[in-house]
Parts: sequence; structure tokens; C-alpha cells
Amino acid sequence: MKPSAVLGLAATLVVVAALIWLIVSSPKAEPGTTQQTGGAPSANTQPMQQTTSSSPQTSTPVRYIVYMATTTSVKDTGLLDVLIPDFEKWARARGYDVEVRYTAVGTGQALQMAQRGDVDVIIVHAPSLEAQYSKNGTLKCRV
Repeated sequence: MKPSAVLGLAATLVVVAALIWLIVSSPKAEPGTTQQTGGAPSANTQPMQQTTSSSPQTSTPVRYIVYMATTTSVKDTGLLDVLIPDFEKWARARGYDVEVRYTAVGTGQALQMAQRGDVDVIIVHAPSLEAQYSKNGTLKCRV
């Protein structure tokens, strides 16, 4: 297996673990509410949203929308096309209605999106930059 494929697989597994931790540690919201995590989101994006229908008669599970930024090299492996649906199915089997939405950009742009609070999770491969963002508090959990 090529080193880039191993790196992509390892990074994706780390993201799946981070998503699980993010969802499990997120407090449950009452139906009809929306919850955000992270810093101040941009005007058009709200990371880690919980959404439900407003119908008082039906008990709809809380829907979690997780926003992720990844590098183009991870996206190009095709791994996310396999792992994200599997993760969403796994979460539904445990009572969580999760949708993962992602964008593929460069490492610097992904880190900036995290700093602005536009995304909940990032997959990047620049250890020195990751350490810098961890030190300044932008990244809460680096795996």
C-alpha cells in the first residue's frame, strides 16, 4: 500500500473517531432546537447543528449536521465516499441522526476555516501548523 494511501486511511479513521467523540459528548437538545459547537461561526455556516421538525405530535430524533474540511488529497482517495455513509449508518443504528458535510481545500484554508468556526472537524497533514493551531486554542483535540 502506498504511503499516501496509508496516510489517507489513518487520517480518515482519526476523523471518524473525532466525529464519534463530538457527537457523544454533545449535549442532547430538545426537539425543535439547534445547537452549535466551536467558536463563532460565519454568517452562513453553523457548525454541528442539531435540527428537528417543529411538529409537537411526533418524536423526531435530533439531527446533527457535522461540517468538516479536509485536504484534496484525502478526498481524492475516495475514502470519504465510503467512510462517511458507513459512519452515518453506524450513528443511526445507535440513535443519532448524523449528516456529515465536507469540503476539500488546502491545509491552510482548512485550518483557517477551523479558526473562524466554520467547521467542526478538519483533516490536514501539516504537523507544525497543527501544533501552532493547537497551541493558540483553535484546535481542541488533535489526534
